[in-house]
Amino acid sequence: HNLSILHLFDVKDLHMDDLRLTIGQCKCLETLVINECSLREDWEHLASLDRRKPISTSVRMMQLISFQSLPNQLVQFISLFMYLQVLEMDCCSLDLESLKSLLLQQPFLHTFRCPDWQHISAPNLATLQVSVDEELWI
Repeated sequence: HNLSILHLFDVKDLHMDDLRLTIGQCKCLETLVINECSLREDWEHLASLDRRKPISTSVRMMQLISFQSLPNQLVQFISLFMYLQVLEMDCCSLDLESLKSLLLQQPFLHTFRCPDWQHISAPNLATLQVSVDEELWI
């Protein structure tokens, strides 16, 4: 499939196999917008394909808008897109350690936009910046 941009809108209860059979088949996909979608609570249960294998190595920009998932699902979901350069989220409920983990798993990420991080505070921002800066310089 030669799609370079895919916008999923109002798709509820996504399963990992659904993602691999749609997004995973778009080898030229560069931009992925997921709007008002959700992952099943057991989104990887009985997955027929390898769970650790990336869903996409071509997606460079991802937007998550009103995306519903459990916090551990979100980190795992984003980690399945290995070469993200831009990640935009309208809201993020991840705690400091989970957000740090998410950002450090994306070595090519240069832009992260999130106007509503639910755990924002001056100490958390300072800790996050120091952690990410230290990892980048190692």
